[in-house]
Amino acid sequence: MFRNSIKRLTFGKKKAKSDVEADVNLGFGLGYRVVRGPDWKWCDQDMHEGYVGTVVEIGGQGLSKTHRNYVRVRWDGGSRHWYRAGHGGKYDLLVFDNAQDGTQHPKVMCDECKTEGIRGVRWKCGSCYNYDLCSACYGGDKHDLSHPFLRIDNPWSKLHHKVPCRMESQKVQAMGIFTGSAVRRGADWRWGEQDGGDGEEGRVHAILSSGTDSGRDTAHVVWPNGEAHEYRVGTEGRVDLKCVRSTSGGGYYRCHMPVFGKIEEPAKRKNCNFKIGEFVKIDVDINTLKILQHGHGGCDSDTYTRKVGRVCAIDKDGDIIVQYADGVQKTYNPQGLGQVWLNAQHVIPTVPNTPTEVKGLSEDVDTSTGSNGGLVNGTLQCKVCLSREACVTFVPCGHLVCCPECSAEVDHCPVCRTNIEHWIRTFIS
Repeated sequence: MFRNSIKRLTFGKKKAKSDVEADVNLGFGLGYRVVRGPDWKWCDQDMHEGYVGTVVEIGGQGLSKTHRNYVRVRWDGGSRHWYRAGHGGKYDLLVFDNAQDGTQHPKVMCDECKTEGIRGVRWKCGSCYNYDLCSACYGGDKHDLSHPFLRIDNPWSKLHHKVPCRMESQKVQAMGIFTGSAVRRGADWRWGEQDGGDGEEGRVHAILSSGTDSGRDTAHVVWPNGEAHEYRVGTEGRVDLKCVRSTSGGGYYRCHMPVFGKIEEPAKRKNCNFKIGEFVKIDVDINTLKILQHGHGGCDSDTYTRKVGRVCAIDKDGDIIVQYADGVQKTYNPQGLGQVWLNAQHVIPTVPNTPTEVKGLSEDVDTSTGSNGGLVNGTLQCKVCLSREACVTFVPCGHLVCCPECSAEVDHCPVCRTNIEHWIRTFIS
């Protein structure tokens, strides 16, 4: 019926493809479906919170400075106004749907509705391995509401936004031109008498895509005269219809949605002053780790996500090489690691010629053969691995029977089964 020619635009000038792909998060686009946002102060210009509109014009060259960082929105009810999208550091809008400019995540399937190639925002579970939702299923409360999610605005984004779990967030119902709503011809109508005449009401039977380079940007409408056609609701930044009786387009979580017009930069690389010999542990969820590990050795499994290892080397790129108790070495992006301090504030320093009380030595320890965690070559042997030196005292029981690597793997003392509150690094001289 018509050709989709939506283009990704930014304020000031049109970006080349390479520039667009370099953006961490393309925060605005012609045809995007939006709702009122964090700095909204315009009462009920949108009719009410949750009512959806379409971006039909983006401020840029050729416009006055007043409108340079503004966008014009056509609300589904028919009214049209300018809103701030960065002017004065204010943002009046949230992105409800960005599929209209062709945003799609190839080969990523929604694990609830089984749609292949998620269009628009992608939601990745931060607790479950390789579990993704589309916006409809995310807003429809599919999957465990207590799980935190990562919001991925577009497939080339390097910045994945961690959002709180849905059970702790406020949900709003989106209303407007959706399946089942009643509509009339709108401001951009150019289809003659297809509707049977001005003032006739049709019913939306489906929200569709006008082509492979767009998504959810047309409405399939059946008119009283029997005519059925598709009309623009975002294509080319045009809206052919206005809503006279709205229906729900599903729910959305206000504090989880992208802010329209706001390009967020990734967090600066944190100062990771790890030293050889220190104990470290992965301190991000498995999905974030997979993101961080791109170009840093990859992440082929989650076997070591809860294990403590020792820094054995730091390569020329600053990546950390960690060795685990089983001898396996892994290379990690330092942003995914955290230091395990083994309660350094409780470490007992070595003082020459000062006897140290060690409760871990009991009468049943065979100090001659080294069996059962005894002394080997003058050092106390770990009762768990029977190979390394035991130099960690458990609190509150006081038993000294494990090495640091094995101590990280146990919750109860191997001797008395008392719950371990913390560890004390112990030096015997």
